[in-house]
Amino acid sequence: MGALAGSYRCVAGAEGAGRLAPARAPGDVAAVAARVERWVAQEGLPGSSRVLSRVDAEDGSWTVLRTRHVTPLMGFADDGWARVTRAGASSSLVEFQGQLRLGGSDLGVNYARAGRLMAFVARDNA
Repeated sequence: MGALAGSYRCVAGAEGAGRLAPARAPGDVAAVAARVERWVAQEGLPGSSRVLSRVDAEDGSWTVLRTRHVTPLMGFADDGWARVTRAGASSSLVEFQGQLRLGGSDLGVNYARAGRLMAFVARDNA
């Protein structure tokens, strides 16, 4: 798992590292992971964000989604990893880590993206 091994929290570059808490979302891991996938598909302009891969624990206790987000104007790509873990009988915890692929700063883009994801999964019950 590399980047997601051990304990980590929502990270989105130096601009926001450690300041964004994971989101607790109602539903089991599969349902919440499906909501994360739906959010990725609608993030940004059509086709600019997508899920590259998905790994599910055999026992259903966690899912990791690898995402790619491309800016429409300049075509800069950022990678993301969303981890959904069981957090009780009827809820899951969502954590997100964003990483820019080029340069030394993303000007807070990944932090903002992580915040949008946390807000989406916390409010979206469908």
